[in-house]
Amino acid sequence: MEASSVVEETEINRKTQTVCLMILTAFAVAVALYWLKPAFVPFVWAFFLSVVLRPAVKFQIRYLQFPRALALMVTLGLVLVTIAVVGGIIASSIADFAANSSQYEQTVERLIRQAEYAGLLKTFGITLPEELDFTALLPPGSLRDVVLRMTNVIMSALSRGMLVILFAAFLLAGYTLRQEPSQGFLGEMEASVKQYVTTKVLVSTVTGLLVFSILALLGIPYAISFGAFAFVLNFIPTIGSVLATILPIPIILIMPGISSTSTILAVALPGIIQIVIGSVLEPKIMGKSLDLHPITVLLALIFWGVVWGFEGLILGVPITAIIRIILEKLKMTAPVAHLMAGRLEKGWSKG
Repeated sequence: MEASSVVEETEINRKTQTVCLMILTAFAVAVALYWLKPAFVPFVWAFFLSVVLRPAVKFQIRYLQFPRALALMVTLGLVLVTIAVVGGIIASSIADFAANSSQYEQTVERLIRQAEYAGLLKTFGITLPEELDFTALLPPGSLRDVVLRMTNVIMSALSRGMLVILFAAFLLAGYTLRQEPSQGFLGEMEASVKQYVTTKVLVSTVTGLLVFSILALLGIPYAISFGAFAFVLNFIPTIGSVLATILPIPIILIMPGISSTSTILAVALPGIIQIVIGSVLEPKIMGKSLDLHPITVLLALIFWGVVWGFEGLILGVPITAIIRIILEKLKMTAPVAHLMAGRLEKGWSKG
């Protein structure tokens, strides 16, 4: 009995030390990820981009008999053209919105005046002046500051995009030199990431195109921009689909001349698309490629959102899936991987 007690106590101490070490390691890694964000984020983007582009490169090499260098150049060239076209369309849409901002200010003012006449503002104790001047609400020089900040953001995105393309080129070059597919742990990790990223890209593309088509048919302005937002935000589990549905609502409500039927359809149909694709279609296609419990996904969004901001919300879930695979392969950390997947019966209690 004494020997078994000693063994049990030793096992408890070992598990306690493991948990403490993992907590300290996680804290140190979080600090490192935060400070090294400018280097890590482009590399992670490049890794996922290379996973998506691998089939295209492989197709050109195998079936079109392109040399490896030419296949890489063609693939990356198409990526650059796609980014330039989509970015140009979105930029044009934003410029058009800025050019017609006075019209929307008048519409907003009319809606506010109608609410005042109906007595809604008085209910909340709000009193408006006789003349509304939206520009007077902005501090002097703030509009110039906003323009400068937007310019800096665009330049930063372009420079990071070139770095991502460069990293992706090296990763794809290394992939084309490999003769056999990866086996074991590395193969499992690549297969999981490939299935997730490929499925997400296809589902997000379909979602974006459907949202754009519906809003365009209903005559909603900036439909292409909202379609692009739906594509990007669909990479954020749960939260993204909600944001993509809410984004067009202010434009729809203040747009002059739109009928009540079109307003309802413009809000309801994109929401139905998000629900059907996100809750029915995507889980069936995705299967168990991530093998993460919903609570783990939520915690991953919080953690990576704090560390890397908006980009962390997009990249956090697949990164967490990779971490789960790594932890599952190590004997001491396998129980943590089971907990991340929601398999409580294989947790710490069974060693």
